[in-house]
Amino acid sequence: MVAVAGSVMAVPVSVIWAATGPPAVSPAAARAALVRTLRDSSAPAVLVRRGATASGNAGSTTLDTYNWSGYADTATKKGSFTSVGASWTVPSVTCTTEDQISSQWVGFDGLFDRTVEQEGTLGQCFEGSPFYYDWYEMYPSGTVVEQSVVPGDQVTAALSRTGTSYSFSLVDATHGADSFTTSATCKASKCKDTSAEWVAERPDYLTTGIVPLVDFGSWSVSGASVTSGSTLGTINSFAPTALDMQDSTASYALDSTNPASGATTGFTTTWADSY
Repeated sequence: MVAVAGSVMAVPVSVIWAATGPPAVSPAAARAALVRTLRDSSAPAVLVRRGATASGNAGSTTLDTYNWSGYADTATKKGSFTSVGASWTVPSVTCTTEDQISSQWVGFDGLFDRTVEQEGTLGQCFEGSPFYYDWYEMYPSGTVVEQSVVPGDQVTAALSRTGTSYSFSLVDATHGADSFTTSATCKASKCKDTSAEWVAERPDYLTTGIVPLVDFGSWSVSGASVTSGSTLGTINSFAPTALDMQDSTASYALDSTNPASGATTGFTTTWADSY
């Protein structure tokens, strides 16, 4: 607050920041806040209940969601998918005074069920400052935040399954120390493996709802691959569905996906709005 001619007038935070920049934020505090909220994350897609519609996106259908954009391959038989992977550049996020998040990942399940096996990168705006991480999630446990990556890093994520054993690998070719590998198990009765995804997401927290989508500019996927049984394919190989993220009223897009390009190994999603 500042005094003006004997009265008190509020100065918007954005005006103060324009002159001084956002206040210093502890990386430890930002990470703690992220871990605390991700503990309550509800990772599956939240569908806009108006059904899939025909689309020209590389021969796929399109499904509107409130929290996912990108592509998914689907199957009706349990245990269909055994690997999924892709490469991308970690996007830089533009922060405002609002706390916002975007994550980019590859994984299995979550499109039509609540089981998820995922890994990727994440951009967080916390108290006006940007922070970046890589992470994985294995149902029924919550998200595990691994390292701190840097915008512009070139990463390759690969998830594979043999029976009930899952192997996670995220390789940061720019900063090798930010890479990780891990493994986990999930009973076949629990983890369905009936969809494989390449997704940009705004997390959905059970306690507070879907968070605002931070401005990440665009996210471009390359080298997308997927295996169903023993057949190695690309995005268009196994019943692809394009995913477009909508606002809470389903009136406009927050993030839209272009058609898969070339040999169906890549696409780009572009930020449009936060909520």
